[in-house]
Amino acid sequence: MCLRVFVAFSFRLKKSCYKYAAHTGFGRSSPKSVIISKILFDGKPLSTNVYATFDGFTENPNTYAYFTETDEQGTAKVKITHPGTWMLRVQHEINDATENYDKHVMRAVFVFGIN
Repeated sequence: MCLRVFVAFSFRLKKSCYKYAAHTGFGRSSPKSVIISKILFDGKPLSTNVYATFDGFTENPNTYAYFTETDEQGTAKVKITHPGTWMLRVQHEINDATENYDKHVMRAVFVFGIN
């Protein structure tokens, strides 16, 4: 089983819109950018919650600056509102209990910087 998160950055620039894969040019993005993520489980789109926050948003644990859900294709859009270190988090649970565990919880976290 594999939980994957693919992320692209969508920039609003004067006469063009660029998309960068998650492994390129994070520093090029800026506040007011939109992050488009594709959430897959075992290679198939996953319907799940997507949480995002930035460093310094709050000192309260498990509190996020942004919440959204994926669409039928496993795509979610998160609007970046603040510069700094950001984190996207997704989770998927399989509730098939065995003698060793009650459920299988998988999490993917993606951390990146916004200038």
